[in-house]
Order: sequence, then structure tokens, then C-alpha cells
Amino acid sequence: KVEVKNILREEEIMAKIEPGIYQHYKTKKFYYILGEGVLDDSITGERVPAVMYRPLYGDRQLTARTLENFMEWIESAEHDWNGPRFVLIKRFPETIVDE
Repeated sequence: KVEVKNILREEEIMAKIEPGIYQHYKTKKFYYILGEGVLDDSITGERVPAVMYRPLYGDRQLTARTLENFMEWIESAEHDWNGPRFVLIKRFPETIVDE
């Protein structure tokens, strides 16, 4: 069983997303997090804060996940994990492209 807790308010979350390499708690695969964005929910019509990222495996297709989902706290006995869904492994500077 996986228990999920959202322990931060949205303004706290937005201050904590940093561009960099993150690792998913369950798959242990790595993702390049580009930053925040907004998703349009096709069912409710709401605009939802999101995190934009590319997996560093497979076709590396640009993907988005809701900010709330990205920042969830996971408690999983099955995966021996009590922590965030994604863990920052390597922080990138604000600008990583030469001008």
C-alpha cells in the first residue's frame, strides 16, 4: 500500500522546484526537470500548476505532471520509502545554455 500526503502549500511548493536531475522513488529512473508551467484540465477547464520534465531514458519525450503530484510525500512499505516522489540529485544553474 502506498500512502500519499501533500504536506506543503502551493506557494511553498513553487519555491522548492529547482531545475535539475531528479530521481523517481519507485522506478529509480532519472528525469531532467525543466521548471514550472500550467496545464489546462480538459474535463474541468481549470488551469493547474505543473512541472515540465524529460525522462532521461526511452524517447525522452517532454512530459508534464501536476505540481501537486510531483511534490507528494510517499510512504511505501513495498518500496521501503518514506519521502518525496521525486528527489533532487543534481541542481542546475538558472541558465544552462550559452548565449
